[in-house]
Amino acid sequence: MEFHKNNHGFTLIELVVVIIILGVLAVVAAPKFIDVSKDAKIAVLHGLHGSIQSATQLATAKIAIIASSQYPDIYNDSSQLVDMGNGVGSIRFVYGRFRAASDGIIRAIDASLYYSLQADSHTVCEPQGHDFCAFYINVFNNRIHNIVFLQQGIKASDNCYIRWYQDTDTSGQIVNGQTPEQALNSDINVSGCK
Repeated sequence: MEFHKNNHGFTLIELVVVIIILGVLAVVAAPKFIDVSKDAKIAVLHGLHGSIQSATQLATAKIAIIASSQYPDIYNDSSQLVDMGNGVGSIRFVYGRFRAASDGIIRAIDASLYYSLQADSHTVCEPQGHDFCAFYINVFNNRIHNIVFLQQGIKASDNCYIRWYQDTDTSGQIVNGQTPEQALNSDINVSGCK
């Protein structure tokens, strides 16, 4: 009796073992991939937040240097356009801070933004070819106090945003618990980033 062994394929046991190994790898790798996506969103927000802080610090320093000679009313309610010399044009200031508008903080950070006045905390960011959305939220007496920067598909109520806020109200009163010496007018919330 002769037995001829045909080795033309895999046995059922070999195929089952390979499928089990691939299943275990998928279960282990899928959460890692999801966490990388979350980490990337958070890193992008931290990068934009750094740009906002840098622009605010530079503008505050420049205004302190040139205010008395060129812009004597920069620290009061008169809205002033100031050429910051950064190649993006003049930037509007109120009370010595960036104005919360397209010609203020939006122009100062010089980022690719879609901005809208018609938004609330439940408006989903659809940047229409830009990198971020900037939504104006909390309008009071025709002054915009908060701009929320979001990534595509996110809304402010998701708690994954940068908030830039104007630190004075229409009467010049400090809001949000700030002192006049504080130059950084932004915070970041990543508690809901997915």
